[in-house]
Amino acid sequence: MSQSIYPKYMGKADWRIATPQSAPQILPVTVNQYPAIKKKLVIESQKISERKIHPTTILIHRGETKPIVEHLTIRSKKITIPKVFPAPPLMTRDNAKFNISYINKQRGYIGAGANDFAEDNAHNIWIASGNTLIKYDGFHYYLYDKKTGLPDLEELTLLYDNKQRLWLASNKGVYYLKNDSIYYLTSKEINFSTIACTKVQQDSNDRIWISTKQNGAICMDDKTIKIYDVNCGLRSNHIYSTLVDKKGNIFLGADTGVYEIAPNKLRLFFSKNKFRTNSFPSLYEDADGIWVGGFLSGFF
Repeated sequence: MSQSIYPKYMGKADWRIATPQSAPQILPVTVNQYPAIKKKLVIESQKISERKIHPTTILIHRGETKPIVEHLTIRSKKITIPKVFPAPPLMTRDNAKFNISYINKQRGYIGAGANDFAEDNAHNIWIASGNTLIKYDGFHYYLYDKKTGLPDLEELTLLYDNKQRLWLASNKGVYYLKNDSIYYLTSKEINFSTIACTKVQQDSNDRIWISTKQNGAICMDDKTIKIYDVNCGLRSNHIYSTLVDKKGNIFLGADTGVYEIAPNKLRLFFSKNKFRTNSFPSLYEDADGIWVGGFLSGFF
């Protein structure tokens, strides 16, 4: 977790001249030399089990997939100053493999848990905790909740985008914070203050993608939204995650499989017998291809 270099003083401080200091006492030092013994240890690690699968592929339609396009209206509301709590230094745990810095409830952490994280340009860590939002600067916790003007943030997920907006996507609506205001989104088709969200993401073109449980996948570009749901060919409106690959193809991890929206086709990959699930909350692209993670079924 990132921390500020210097603490931010919350109270009054004054300067005082220190008393004269004497030179440190010189103590005798004894050096003992011992022969070093080198021993090479072979670390045995578990091998990753791999198997080939051939998922069922359904071509839903050929040609362009046309989403619903709507204008987006945005309004803002000031939020009040959050309550500030001192943040004790992080503790360190060395398990011989990783040096882990951590904090828990017993040592001063103020949250009910930590569901998601985001880091802003000032290296503050934002933490989704229960129905609250916490900002951590390394020395203080700043608590944002209903008393500061935030709505109910059940099952909150976070994203800090390239336009310095902190997105709050929850089971009871999606909003974003910027400076000292919260921003509400409205459109003709969707009430963004009530939709149930599963994830908020940003693609390489700085577009915001919102995965929802009942409204499909929503793509936001400036003040325009595109809605990908059953109206444009999907078999379900329950979307867990989104990915726009290097070629511009759109992949949607859904409760019915993985959708690929290409310029000339829409198709669905699925198979309960080989995947063990058709719910895919994670999508990621690297040089080898696209990785897909499923509930209780590993990844492929």
